[in-house]
Amino acid sequence: MVQLSTAVCLLGGLFLIAPVLMAPTHSSMCTPLRTINDSLSHRRQYMKHNFPIEYTIKVHNREIFRLSNISRMRLRTEGLNELVLQRLWFQVYQGVLKKILWVLPTRHPSRPYTAELERRFKDAQAVFMQSHPAQVFQEDLPEKIHDIWDSLTEKPENMPESSWRFATPKSLLDNLCRTMYCLFSECFSNADVQEDCKYKRGNDTVGCNLFKNHPMSAFKWVHFVKMMSDINSPNSSLHNVSLDVKEASAFVFQILD
Repeated sequence: MVQLSTAVCLLGGLFLIAPVLMAPTHSSMCTPLRTINDSLSHRRQYMKHNFPIEYTIKVHNREIFRLSNISRMRLRTEGLNELVLQRLWFQVYQGVLKKILWVLPTRHPSRPYTAELERRFKDAQAVFMQSHPAQVFQEDLPEKIHDIWDSLTEKPENMPESSWRFATPKSLLDNLCRTMYCLFSECFSNADVQEDCKYKRGNDTVGCNLFKNHPMSAFKWVHFVKMMSDINSPNSSLHNVSLDVKEASAFVFQILD
């Protein structure tokens, strides 16, 4: 019987899907991003040990921005390119860092660290803006991205209670780190990613590259998804499919949830 890990790899070969227009990371971005990465290497101490156990802060649900979100956007958003995702990343995490700072009293031991991280983030954002022609930032965003952008910039008092989530400060910076490695991968070695991108659920690790640059057409992708849905159906007639492959396909669908 095929082992689960092997089955996932076999599925992975099919699942490098959904073409996306790629834009190489401008070389000038790497220095400020690595500076952010240096700060993030201390996030466990400042975002976990210096807070009460299970301490959470209130953030917009769009600010829970994981690798799986990027994968879904790449798969489902027409006209999406990497530059748009990078713009969205900066928009999301400038709000996240502000919210973390907002809850920290002046004398909190994590405040200087967070303030410095925010400063480095703003420096990277400024370099990002300077690295591209101004007209790039005036182009219309894909509709789905535009909706997310609008919700992130909406006044808090105008947003329904359902728009809010609670998350630990460390989990927010974990997401920042992992998505940074994903969207600006040219600035980081595989060793950086493997060492620091630890995760509790496997879906986030696979999520970054799962739907990049694959020649499979959208029609074939939809057909393949339906086939895998049939395999996972309790009434499936595909009895010759091994349990491990079923588990592997279920794992892939978990990424898309």
